[in-house]
Amino acid sequence: MTEDLTFVCREATPVRWNLLQFALICSYTVGYSGLTSFPYYLVRHTGLFLVAFYSLAVLICVPVCYVQLKLGSLFRSGTVGIIGSIMPLFKGAGIALLIMTYIRCLMFSVEMSYGLFYTFASLQQPFPWSLSKYNKTLWPSIIGIYDSGADRYLNLDVLERTEHIGESGTLVWHLSLVLLATWIIIYFCVFRGAAWIGKVFMVLCPVTMGILGIILIYGHAVVPTAEKTFSYMFLGYFDISKTEDEVKNEVGQAIKNHLGDPKTWMDALIMHIYSMGLWSGVVPMLGSHLPNKKVLLNTAWMLLLLTYGLLPHWLLVAIVPYINPQDIGGVLSSTPGMKQGLPVLLVSVANTFSQYNLSPVIASMVYLSFFLLALLHQIIHLEVVLDSFLLSLPTSLHRFLNRREYTIAIVCFFSLLVSLSCVCQGGFHLYTLVNNYLDRYLCVLILITTVPFIIAYIKQESLHFPIERACMTMWFGIAPLSAACLLTYFMIRYVYATPVVGYEERWANGIGWAIAAGPIVLGIGLGTFFVLHNQKGTLKERFLQSLRIETTVLETNQSEFDSVETGDTPLNRSPPTEMKKRPLDFDIETVDDICADEEINTVKIVEVTLQSKDKSKAADSDHSVTFSSKGKLPWMVYNDKPVADSQFCIEYLNKKLGINLNKAYADLDVSVGRAFQKMAEEEFYWTMCAVTFGEDLTEVKKVLPYKGIELWIKLTAIKHVVQKEMWGHGIGRHNSKEIWSIGERDLHAISTFLGKKKYFLGDEPSEVDCAMFAMLAMVKWNMPKTPHESLMKKLTNLGAYCERMKERYWPDWEECSRSSKKFKDDSYILKNRQKSK
Repeated sequence: MTEDLTFVCREATPVRWNLLQFALICSYTVGYSGLTSFPYYLVRHTGLFLVAFYSLAVLICVPVCYVQLKLGSLFRSGTVGIIGSIMPLFKGAGIALLIMTYIRCLMFSVEMSYGLFYTFASLQQPFPWSLSKYNKTLWPSIIGIYDSGADRYLNLDVLERTEHIGESGTLVWHLSLVLLATWIIIYFCVFRGAAWIGKVFMVLCPVTMGILGIILIYGHAVVPTAEKTFSYMFLGYFDISKTEDEVKNEVGQAIKNHLGDPKTWMDALIMHIYSMGLWSGVVPMLGSHLPNKKVLLNTAWMLLLLTYGLLPHWLLVAIVPYINPQDIGGVLSSTPGMKQGLPVLLVSVANTFSQYNLSPVIASMVYLSFFLLALLHQIIHLEVVLDSFLLSLPTSLHRFLNRREYTIAIVCFFSLLVSLSCVCQGGFHLYTLVNNYLDRYLCVLILITTVPFIIAYIKQESLHFPIERACMTMWFGIAPLSAACLLTYFMIRYVYATPVVGYEERWANGIGWAIAAGPIVLGIGLGTFFVLHNQKGTLKERFLQSLRIETTVLETNQSEFDSVETGDTPLNRSPPTEMKKRPLDFDIETVDDICADEEINTVKIVEVTLQSKDKSKAADSDHSVTFSSKGKLPWMVYNDKPVADSQFCIEYLNKKLGINLNKAYADLDVSVGRAFQKMAEEEFYWTMCAVTFGEDLTEVKKVLPYKGIELWIKLTAIKHVVQKEMWGHGIGRHNSKEIWSIGERDLHAISTFLGKKKYFLGDEPSEVDCAMFAMLAMVKWNMPKTPHESLMKKLTNLGAYCERMKERYWPDWEECSRSSKKFKDDSYILKNRQKSK
C-alpha cells in the first residue's frame, strides 16, 4: 500500500454544527412565508390548503431534503461542488441556481427593508396610516382607488411609487436608509462564516420566538375578532348551522373548488420551493456542516422537516388575530410579482391596529418579528452564495483579500448598490418585474441538476439496502419531475398569460426575459466553458471527459464515513478533481521500506518541518502556498486526512509510522527541550517577523512572484497582516529596540542550552531539533544583515549546529537552493538517502 503525504493549499472542511445549532438553523424555513404567504394562502384556500401543503411536502420535500442533506454531508460541499464532482459538464446548472439565489437575496432584502421601516413607523401614535393623520392632498387624481388608510400609506408615503416602470422617479430616501441598515445587519450576521452563523441563530431564534409569544398572548387577549378570524381562516363562509345534506353538499363543493383548483397546489409548491430553498443550494450546504453518520443525518433530516411542518402553525396562531380576512392587502395584492401575503402584513394587519387602537409597541414587535424571521432566511441563502463565491476565487485574489470580512463587505456593498434600484419611486415596478420573470426557467434547472444528484446517491449507496436504495431513488426521481411539471403548468397557465407591464411599457418585457434567461445563459455558458477549458485533448475528448460520471474522494478521515455502524459505503478513492494537482508533494515509500530505518523517518520529519516553512524561499520554484484553515503553515493531508500545524504533523507521523524521536531521553530532558522549543516558536519567531516585515522588505520581495504595483500592493497587505498579528500577540506593542532585546535574550538562552552538545538534548536528534533547526536555519541563511544574523555569528555553537544538521540531512543543500527540481519532485531526496545509508 502506497501512502501519500501531501501539503495542500487550502483546507475545505466546513465547520460542523451540533444538533442544537442545526435545529435552530432549521427555523430559516419559515422566514420566507411564516407571517405572510402561509396566512394568506389559508385565507384564500381555507383550511383545505393544508391538504395540498402536506401532500406535496411528503411527495417532494421529504425525498429531496434527504438526498440533498446526505450528499452535502458526504461530499462536504454545496450544490456546485457535488455536481462538479459527479458530472462536471452539468456544473454550470449549479452556478445558474446560485445566481438565481443571489438575485432572490437582493429582492428579499428590499422586502426586509419594508419590515424594518414599519418597525419604527408603527411606534408613532396615532399610527401614520390612520385616517386622522393621513394627508389626502397627495396624488389626488388616483386617491380614490385606495380603500383604506394603510393601503394609501403604503403606496403613497412608503413606496411613493410612480404609475408605471417607465417613470423612474427619484430615490426614496427613507427606504434607502433602512435598506442600508438591512445590509449592515446582514453583513454582521454572515461576515465570520458558518461557525459565527451558528452562534447568531443561537441568539436570534430564541429572541424571535419570545417576541412572537408576546404577540400571540396580546392578540388573543385584546383583539375582539381573534376567534372569529381563526374560524374563518379554516372554514371560510362555511355555516355549521345548516342541515346534514346541506353540509355534505357544501363540503363537497368546497373540496371541488379548492382542492380541485390547480392554483391551490401551485401555491403550496411555490411555498415549499422558496421556504426550504429546495433548489437554491441551501439543503446541501446544511448537510456539508454535518458529519456523515446515519443516525445523526436521519435526526437532522427529521428536525428539518418537523421544523418546517410545525413552526408555521405557531406563527399562524400568533398573527391570525391581527388579520382581517375581508382585507387581503389592497391594490398591491393583485400585482403580478408581488410577494404573496406581504400586502396582508403591511395593509391588513396595519388597519387592524389602527381600527382597534392597539398598542404601538406590539405593532412594532409584529414587524420586527417579520424582519427577524426574514433575516434568518436571508442569512442562510446568502451564506450559500458566499461559500461558493469564496471557493471559486483565484488563488492570487485569495491572497490579496486575505480576510473573509473584507470580501463579504465588498459583496454586501455591491448588493446594496444593486438593490437600491428597487427603492426609487419607480423601483417597485422593477422589483415586481424581477420577481415575476426570475424563475420562469427554474423547471429546466431542476431537471438538469436532478440527474447528477440521482447518480451520486445511487453510487454511494451501492452496497447496502437495495430495496431502500431503489425506493428512495424512484421517490427522489419522481419528486423533482413532479415539481418541474407543476412549475411548467403554473408558468403557462398563470404567469405567461398575465401581463406584468402596460401596453406602452412592453419594452420592459425584454428586461424581464433577460432576467429569466440571464442566470441560465451565464451560469451554464461560463460553467461549460471553464469545464471544457480545464480538460485536455481535442474538443471532442474534452467534452467526453467532462461528461464522464465520476465520484470524489472525501476530504476527511475515511473511518468517519465508512463503517458498519453508520451503514454508509465508500466512494471511489480517486483524488478529487480540484485536488489532483497539489504543489508540495512528499512521496513516501511503502511502510515496510520506510519503517525499517528510523533514521529515515527522522530525516523525513525534519524535512517536513523545514521544507514546509522554508520552501517558499526559492525564487525559481513553480508553486504556490496558502495557509490552512487555521492560518498556519505547514499543514498536510495524509491518506485524505488533513492535519494542521507542524507539531501536530510530527505527532501524527510519529503515531502513524510507529516511531519515537525522543525515546533516547528522559522525560525531564524532553520537557525542558519542549519549553525551549515553545519559546522559539511563540516568542523568538515573532522577533524574526518584526525584522523581516519591518522597514526593509528586501528578503520578502525575493520570494514573492510579483512585480511593479502588484508587488507593492502584496507587500503592503502582507505587512499589515503580520503587524496586526504581532499586535494581537503582544510583542508588536513594543518598539523595535525592545523587540530586539527580547530576541537577543532568547538567542543567548538557546545557545546556552545547546552548549557543547551535538544536538539540543544530547548526541541524537529529537523532535526539538526539528523545530529549532527550522528557526535557526532561517536566521543563518535567510536573514542577512540583521541583528539576528550578527548575533548568531558570535554564538558559534549555533552556527556549527546548523552546519551539522545540514550535513547530516541535507547533503544536496546547494542543489536544492539553486534548482526548482527540488520543489517539483521531492521523492529523489528520500531515495538517495536510503541508497546512501
